[in-house]
Amino acid sequence: MSALLTDEDERAALMGRCGLPGRTIDVVISNPPYVPMDGRLGWQPHDGEALRSLPVTDLGVLGRSDALLERVATLRAAMMAAEDGGLDGLRFVREILTEAPRFARRVAWLQASYTSPLAVLDLLEQCDLSIDTLVAYATPFGSRATSPHAYLGEMRARGQAFFWSPPAGGASWMLLLGFSVRPGAPRPGFTWPSVRGALRGLLETFGDRGPGGLAQWSDNLPFELETGCYDTRSGTR
Repeated sequence: MSALLTDEDERAALMGRCGLPGRTIDVVISNPPYVPMDGRLGWQPHDGEALRSLPVTDLGVLGRSDALLERVATLRAAMMAAEDGGLDGLRFVREILTEAPRFARRVAWLQASYTSPLAVLDLLEQCDLSIDTLVAYATPFGSRATSPHAYLGEMRARGQAFFWSPPAGGASWMLLLGFSVRPGAPRPGFTWPSVRGALRGLLETFGDRGPGGLAQWSDNLPFELETGCYDTRSGTR
């Protein structure tokens, strides 16, 4: 990703292979790794100790060999790398917003509401990008994050992450955010203070009331907003 975005020769070669030499791309779309991670979310020594303590029958026919532990650790590391968005979840988003507008008319990407959504607005303002469309769909945390890690809770306490945990327990819910932005003059009425206030209101309403709060929230926005609910466990919208 870094080479394709930031290296002019690599980018020109890619466009040539696609039959688009010298062309400007209409839109760059990305679903980058966006989970905020610190060292506590990576593979830890006690993970290996926990595996070694399991009975052989629980590990199947492969047994408790060091080779198996190494394979599990390698797989876990690869899975984490596919999700690791850095401490604030924005390390790839930050690069995309800096580099992609140099050759694309629009940029669109997905991230979660626990991925420093208000900090994204600062990035957009710094990069002279404005929001055209924002899609915000409520969805339960993924199967490997049925209960938020303590680090995400710390981010929520600092006002960096927004998600809803039901009082009676069960899976927490996040907003899956889809941003579509473009360089140049924003729409009439677009001001960063109003946009920040509106997005904060949406996120705080969701964090307080959960998916049901989306229908109760409204504000005048200088861009298109689509909200809804998507339950990945049942496949319903």
